[in-house]
Amino acid sequence: MDAGLTAAVGTNLSMSHQRKRVVLLSGHYYGSKRRGGFHWLADAYRELGWDVLFVTTCVSLLSVMKKDRRLEEPLREKAGRFETFRPGVDSFVLFTPWHPANLRNGFLNALSGPIYRGYGFFLPAALRERLAAADLIIFESNPSLLLFNRIARIAPKARLVYRVSDDLRNLCVHPVVLDVEAEILSRFHLVSAQARSVERRFRDQARVVTHLPAIDKAAFDVDVANPYPNDGRPRVVSVGSSFFDYDYLPAVAAHFPQCQFHVIGRLERTFDAPNITWHGELPFARMLPFMKHADVGLALYECREGGESLADSSHKLTQYTYCRLPIVAPGFACRPDRPHILPYVNGDAGSMKSGLEAALRFPKTQVTAESVRSWTEMARELAGETLR
Repeated sequence: MDAGLTAAVGTNLSMSHQRKRVVLLSGHYYGSKRRGGFHWLADAYRELGWDVLFVTTCVSLLSVMKKDRRLEEPLREKAGRFETFRPGVDSFVLFTPWHPANLRNGFLNALSGPIYRGYGFFLPAALRERLAAADLIIFESNPSLLLFNRIARIAPKARLVYRVSDDLRNLCVHPVVLDVEAEILSRFHLVSAQARSVERRFRDQARVVTHLPAIDKAAFDVDVANPYPNDGRPRVVSVGSSFFDYDYLPAVAAHFPQCQFHVIGRLERTFDAPNITWHGELPFARMLPFMKHADVGLALYECREGGESLADSSHKLTQYTYCRLPIVAPGFACRPDRPHILPYVNGDAGSMKSGLEAALRFPKTQVTAESVRSWTEMARELAGETLR
């Protein structure tokens, strides 16, 4: 390892030896404008006084060949070195010759499986030093699980947590990732499931607890200006792009000319109408006012295998709920304990209209948000600092 880098790392560790240290292994890049759950966890640990290292994994030359949209960020330029974003938060991009990617071919997947199991050998010395000093290491549900065995040897005293944000069976991962997940589940100190369906699947194999999505309550509690026109029309907002149901807006827009629809997210603009505004992808700070000042939130998910886990794992459902919005969502994403989520049936224009009519009638004062956790609360629980 470079002498200067060694000295910098050593100084960093020695200055913060009294602070707890957490390493988060994620497919995201900390500096990205797209913020996922691990970004919020990183910030929560910083607020709690921890030193945070956010490691971007599963990016390689294969990502370049596949034109991975994460490479819109300067990941190759940042690779292999520590980057400080703010005091207490460092980032490291683990860019490798290959990573455990699904090759979409049975023969190639079978051939590459044993090779992929060696992914952990790409961990550089500087990163291994930071891992060895960690008190807590949190793995995201992605192919970074193939780093587990090496990391467990490097950091035998660290608390190891698996945060299952997504059921890997729904992510089209390489088969070896599912094999390794099953092999290592029992070795985690805690498996944190974002959906109760995942907890049910894992409960005989590991210590598993359901932690539904959290939010940054402080960010949501800030007063923000109303971005909508002051014309008295109902304001209906759709945020996000995952599994987006493109059939919904064409079915309802003309039927509700009195409503203004605002669509936020990295989406194809497949349909235009006078009462629809497509904003594209917005930074969180610009998106938040649209959510807070809306009258109804749309959670437009297409029907797909495993979609029922979204009833628990959808971040937008949690965010809308904290904003006290009645919500329209497909029936598989609804739960009996959330009466403010009004269902529709995918592909059924009549139910799409009736679901929105019901949401427009639903009193916002009857939307309760007591069950919504903050990221700080979740961070403490993952660290074992509080009881569930």
